[in-house]
Amino acid sequence: MRRTAKTKAEIPGWVNGDRLRSPFARPSDLVWIFAGGAMGAWARYGLTSAWSSLQAGDPMWGTMGVNLLGTVTLAALIVRNPGRRLRMTFGIGFLGSFTTFSAFAVEALDAGLARGAVYVLLSVGLGWVAVQIGARTG
Repeated sequence: MRRTAKTKAEIPGWVNGDRLRSPFARPSDLVWIFAGGAMGAWARYGLTSAWSSLQAGDPMWGTMGVNLLGTVTLAALIVRNPGRRLRMTFGIGFLGSFTTFSAFAVEALDAGLARGAVYVLLSVGLGWVAVQIGARTG
């Protein structure tokens, strides 16, 4: 009985013909991650600054909006299973720096107990809804 060769897509550990491995496996991957990260950080800063100027200086809701937008976008990206360069640049780099948990945590603390609790519950609850939407529309 003759065995047929499997394609890379059929071998566990391969996605879209790319072997799953550390982003440090290829030096060029780091360049794409850094480029995406720089763009994502700039976009987050721009959007939260614009939101703050519209909402009399309260960046908390801008951060929540950015995190929800990033969540929807990342979920949609993941279910589409894009090529390696897009995963590195946009998934890890751009969206990794675009969304931020540290700002979320500090803003929740600064908001006080009641307002911070509402912020945390809305962020997590709406984040769950956003990931469901992104996964279904991706």
